[in-house]
Amino acid sequence: MSSTGRVNAAMLSHGTLESTDLHATRRFYEEVLGLTVHQYVPVSIHIDTGDGYMYAAVHAPNATKAMPIHYRNTLLFGTREEIDRAHLALETVATEYGVQEITELASSGDRYFFRLRDLDGNWWELAYDVHGGYHGIGDVGADR
Repeated sequence: MSSTGRVNAAMLSHGTLESTDLHATRRFYEEVLGLTVHQYVPVSIHIDTGDGYMYAAVHAPNATKAMPIHYRNTLLFGTREEIDRAHLALETVATEYGVQEITELASSGDRYFFRLRDLDGNWWELAYDVHGGYHGIGDVGADR
């Protein structure tokens, strides 16, 4: 993290998503997206990203506003073929897991992807990116 700000945090700890049903959300994250999920407190579940960062899905039983698609969460895959398989798998189980919408497969530059809106209205992008997504962006060029 930068040490040139007026405040200097040690790290970015977590992001937050809403969940209308923690049990159903956890089932979707684990069984469909293959994520590692823990529940440390009764009001939220925690998605471990494996790199020290996590998402908390907080119980919001009356949530009605869906996440806009440009606020999506991206999961990266190693090949285009994995994205094709994931798309087919999601189409097969969408109704069972409450998936609200799945986009068509698309390409943009070196990126191959599709997006889905989960049972809580949160958008996810499943993508293959030749450059590894944002993880390698600092190697590409100067900050603008």
